[in-house]
Amino acid sequence: MIAGEYSVLFGGKSLVAACNSYQAIAQFKASHHWAFFAHTNKSCPSNTSDKLFLATKKSAQNLGFTPKPGAYYLDTSAFYNTHSKNKLGLGSSAAGVTALCKLFLSQHDQDNRQTLLKMALDAHKNFSGKLGSGADIAAAVYESVIEFFNTPAGPHINPVELHWWPEYLWIDTRRPQNTRTFVAHVLRMARQEPAFFTEFVDQSNYFCAQLRASSSAKQSILWITNLYALLKKLSQLCKLNIISPEHRAIHELALSLGGSAKPSGAGGGDLAIAWIPPSERQNFLENIKRLGFLVLPERPLTNGLWEKLMLN
Repeated sequence: MIAGEYSVLFGGKSLVAACNSYQAIAQFKASHHWAFFAHTNKSCPSNTSDKLFLATKKSAQNLGFTPKPGAYYLDTSAFYNTHSKNKLGLGSSAAGVTALCKLFLSQHDQDNRQTLLKMALDAHKNFSGKLGSGADIAAAVYESVIEFFNTPAGPHINPVELHWWPEYLWIDTRRPQNTRTFVAHVLRMARQEPAFFTEFVDQSNYFCAQLRASSSAKQSILWITNLYALLKKLSQLCKLNIISPEHRAIHELALSLGGSAKPSGAGGGDLAIAWIPPSERQNFLENIKRLGFLVLPERPLTNGLWEKLMLN
């Protein structure tokens, strides 16, 4: 999530980037018996009652694409820190749901993006208990940078060009946060403080529009700083650790070097995004390491477990 966290829950606009270096892999082998293996940060025994698998399977059936019996394997291990084994906050469940939905559609020789989107949104809504906006699902389906917001008629998705976006760094705070806990609390607070949230959405939409209009990463840092301040207000109102000590430290370090940073997603830990002037980037990276955080690298896909499972 580049911008629009929490605002998107109330119809506000968000900017979301697909993380194409971190992919979920879904595979299938026909059989008379059902099996489902989920490889996350640990071993993956068969579990056909897995909530994510059942929610996705049900959504496929509802749209008339009944999954074929056999062994299913979902690998989302790329979304975990290889050392700490913690989630990276990159939307692993959204990627996993989308990968399974693609697989179910491929069994019926279907490759329609709108059908995939509808199926994946429905599946993730059932899996998450109807929490969340669906923005992460849409980014996974479109595999690009998008503007996303919900309307009474359904989600609005518009691919956008942010040529400066690849200059940003993604930083793992090494502190995982359960997104659903924060989202549920914010939704409750919105019923108590409607005036605050109306203004919150308006300001967030304005900052998102300015980010879209920015022609360079350097121009974008003012709006990233404003979005950080907006999330800080929300954090204080809701008495949530959205701006955690980790996010505060990353933000202050970035500011001291002429850049800016903010949480990416629900906050409380997980990921931060930051832009630092090229002349100060090495200094920033050294300090990030000293603080115990990790800048996410590009990493190749690895997938050797499926063959081992099939041999067994």
